[in-house]
Amino acid sequence: FKGVRIPGRRAAFGRIINLEGPVRRAVPYMGEAELAGGDMKGRIAIMGRGLCTFTEKAERAVRAGAIGIIFVNHEDRLFDVIGNAPRIG
Repeated sequence: FKGVRIPGRRAAFGRIINLEGPVRRAVPYMGEAELAGGDMKGRIAIMGRGLCTFTEKAERAVRAGAIGIIFVNHEDRLFDVIGNAPRIG
């Protein structure tokens, strides 16, 4: 995907940064439970939208070592990532 641009929006929480790194699909993908044992260390997590709040997903990804998160929508449209995550960022 080098050079591919994917439209997106910034989350309402976290820092604004330029981020590069390897990506990995979260397990579980929807982030409804703790992610597989530190599997995300130094990676950007790819997580689906739904089942729990964005904040819960983000906190789980950070605990698993993720350096960033891409939330994927189940519809072909942009969406707002809202929430309050004072421990992130």
